[in-house]
Amino acid sequence: IAALRGGLAGQASVGTVLTPGTSLVPMAIELVKQRRSGLLVNVELDYSKPLVKKLLQGDLDMLVARILDSQGAEELQFEPLAEEHHGVLAGAQHPLAGKQGLTLRDLAGQGWILPEQGSVLRDRLVGAFVQHGLQWPNNVVETTSLPVIISLLRTTNMVAVLPEAAVQPLCQSGMLSTLIKNVGVEIGPFGIITRRHHRLSPGAQILLAALRETASKLYSGSAARRAAVSPA
Repeated sequence: IAALRGGLAGQASVGTVLTPGTSLVPMAIELVKQRRSGLLVNVELDYSKPLVKKLLQGDLDMLVARILDSQGAEELQFEPLAEEHHGVLAGAQHPLAGKQGLTLRDLAGQGWILPEQGSVLRDRLVGAFVQHGLQWPNNVVETTSLPVIISLLRTTNMVAVLPEAAVQPLCQSGMLSTLIKNVGVEIGPFGIITRRHHRLSPGAQILLAALRETASKLYSGSAARRAAVSPA
C-alpha cells in the first residue's frame, strides 16, 4: 500500500498520437523508469478522437493528442505543446525520390497509404485533393500501423502522409525520402489532455509530471503557448 501511494508500484496509462509517441512519450517513460522502475506504464497509439473517447470513459489516465470537437470538451483540460506538419514520404527507391518542387498534382496517380475514413487527417487530405481539382486515389492501403507503413514505403512505390518528425531518423539514414515537406493539412497543435476534476493515482501523477518536464525541454523553442497547470 505504501508503494502504491508513493508511486513506487501500480500503473499509469497514456494515449498518444504519432509524433509525440515517437519522441516525447518514450523520453518521459525513460524518466519515469529512472525514478520509479516498479511503475507499470501502458501506452496506446492512435488518432486523437478514439483516444479522447477512451480518456472520457476512464480507460486512459492522460493523452498527448488533440481536442478536435466540442463533444466532452468541457470535461477536459488541454495544455498545448507543439504543432506538427505533415509531408508526403516515400521509400528511397521511389522514382520521384530526390526530385524538387513536387506538388500534390504530381503524386495524385501514385499508390497511397492513408488513415482510415473518418479520421481528421483523412478528411483534410480529401479537402486538399478537392481544392486542387484532383481525383481521389483509387490505389489505397488503409492502416494506422507505423511499422506497416514504413515497410510498405521501403518495399513498394507507394507514398504516405506522415509527420516528418515521426520518421526523421529513417529520413536521415536515407531509407525514406520526403517528396513534399508540408502538404498543407494542418490539424492544430497537440498537447497534454487530462480530465478536469479527476484525481489521478500517484503513479499517473508521476507519469504526468514526467511528460510536463520532458515537454518543457523538448518543445522549449515551440511557438505554442503552454498552460501553467498544477498536477491533477
